[in-house]
Amino acid sequence: MYMKTHILAALREEFEHWERVLAGLSEAQIHAVPQSGDLSVKDELTHLWAWQQRSIARMEAGLNNTEPKMPQWLPGVSPEDEENTDQINAHIYTSFKDRSWTEVHRQWREGFLQFIELGQATSEPALLDASRYAWLGGYSLAAVLIGSYDHHQEHLDKLLAQLQQRNMTMAKSTTQSSAFPKTSAPALRALTAAGYHTLADLTQVSEADLAKLHGMGPKALGILRDALAAKGLTFANEAA
Repeated sequence: MYMKTHILAALREEFEHWERVLAGLSEAQIHAVPQSGDLSVKDELTHLWAWQQRSIARMEAGLNNTEPKMPQWLPGVSPEDEENTDQINAHIYTSFKDRSWTEVHRQWREGFLQFIELGQATSEPALLDASRYAWLGGYSLAAVLIGSYDHHQEHLDKLLAQLQQRNMTMAKSTTQSSAFPKTSAPALRALTAAGYHTLADLTQVSEADLAKLHGMGPKALGILRDALAAKGLTFANEAA
C-alpha cells in the first residue's frame, strides 16, 4: 500500500497548498490577467478543473471496470488526442469565462476531492497494473493520479512566480507615485480591504463593482476616475 499512500498523500498536499495560496489572494489578484495571452487565476482554476474531469472519468472507469466516459467539450473532438489540446483549451475558456469565482472555486474543490476519493477507493494492484486497462494505452491508473498532480504543480509554480513578480512591481510602482490619490479614509480602507493597492489594480475592476464597496462614495469614485484618466487608464470594461 506504500505507493498508493504516497501518491494520495502528495495529492492531498497539493490540494492544501492550492487552498492556502488561493485563500491569501484578493479579489483583484484572482481576476487580474498578468499579461496579454495569460489567464487570470480564476480562469487557470477553471482550466485545471476541466482537464481533471478527464482524469476523474478514467478513475471512475477503472473503479467500475468500464470504458471511460470523457467530457464532451467539442463534438467530434477527442480530449485524448494531443493535437486537439489548444482547440479544447480555447473552448474551455470561452465556455466558462463568465462563471463567478465562487462557482469556479467550488467546482474545482469538489472535483479535486472526488478525484482523491476515487484514488482511495481503487486497490493498489489496480492502480499500478499498466496492462489492466487497454484504454489507457499501456499506462496505469497511478499515472493518471500523478499526471493530475504534475498538471496542478505546473500551474501552481507559474502562479507563485507571477505573484512574486507582481509584488515586486507593486512595491516599485508605489514608490513611483502609482498609489491612490488623496481621498477619504473610508474609501482608502475599502480599497485596501478589497485588495486594491495601486491605480493599476483598478483597471481590473469596473466602477460599478467599486461602488459596491462599503465606504466608497461618488466623490471618491470621481477622484479615482480622474486619477486613472491622468495616466491614460480606465476602470475595467471602459474605453480609454
